[in-house]
Amino acid sequence: MRDSSKNSNELEQKKFSFDFQSSSHRADEAREPVAEMTHVPDRSGETDTADYKPEREDETRDCLPGNVLSAERKRRGLSVADIANQLFLTEKQIVALEADDYGSFPAAIFVRGYIRNYARQLDLPPDPLVALFNAQSSTSAPDLEGVSHTSERMAKRNAPPFGPRLVIVTVVVILLLLLWWGMSPTTDESVAIDDVPVADGFSSSPPVTVVEEIVTPLQLAPELPQAPAKKVAEEVAEVAPVNAVKEKEVPLETPPQAEFIADRAVAESFPDTMVLTFSAESWVEITDANDRRVMFDLGKPGQTRVLSGTAPFKVLFGYSQAVKMTFNGEVFDQSSLARGKVARFTLGNNSE
Repeated sequence: MRDSSKNSNELEQKKFSFDFQSSSHRADEAREPVAEMTHVPDRSGETDTADYKPEREDETRDCLPGNVLSAERKRRGLSVADIANQLFLTEKQIVALEADDYGSFPAAIFVRGYIRNYARQLDLPPDPLVALFNAQSSTSAPDLEGVSHTSERMAKRNAPPFGPRLVIVTVVVILLLLLWWGMSPTTDESVAIDDVPVADGFSSSPPVTVVEEIVTPLQLAPELPQAPAKKVAEEVAEVAPVNAVKEKEVPLETPPQAEFIADRAVAESFPDTMVLTFSAESWVEITDANDRRVMFDLGKPGQTRVLSGTAPFKVLFGYSQAVKMTFNGEVFDQSSLARGKVARFTLGNNSE
């Protein structure tokens, strides 16, 4: 009895195990198609060419003039302060040049001059670096043009409808002012002539007297019928030159006050003059005593510039060896005032 119950239990366990294995096998078969359908190939080693963007920022940065200058400066063991002192610039300007950040400079011509001076200070050829700067400036020009065109369109769109009328009225008013101003100098000149004092012994009547002396012989000629006509003509000819000489001598004897005014006008009309002759390119900055820019430009080889102003002058030569200078007709040698290739000095009124 005990054996039969044991056998029945074993049969039930075998049956349960067989049913469990059958169900597990059917479940695995059902999952296999799903696994085949959802299989995704491994492409972790492949590169999506649509999203690939080459990193060329470093390559473009190496071609900019500021990076070339910075690398050469570091190779020579020079600091930013050393270059700033040699070029008479601030350290911020040197950092901006090396970073190719030209927004703080007033115009492109200044940047070109600074790049040339920087390159010469490092014994580098300046022309290739200036060409790189020009190429960089030309690439950014279309964006600026687009901004300017947009600004113009916005200005036209926001302009008031009465703009043309206002322009016409303004032009008419300016023309009337010019006509009035053109008529006023005649009155001012007449007043100025009346105010000039006349020297003692002279008056406004001598010209009338001269005319009367010339006319008098002509009136007496008919009263002498016996005298030949030729003799009368000779007498008139002899009298006329004498009166003409007297008439010319009157303006020469000017009063002392008039001479002072004339000398002052001559002194103001002939300021100090300097002549610059260039054998190579050099940046030049010159201002006179009135802080007026006499020259703020790049001198070119073979060029001669004649400049005038009021002394003393503040002078800066970026490449002093390339400039020969005369001041008020005398040769001026600035070689002793140069620091390296740059010369900065004051000229005129014994301040050089």
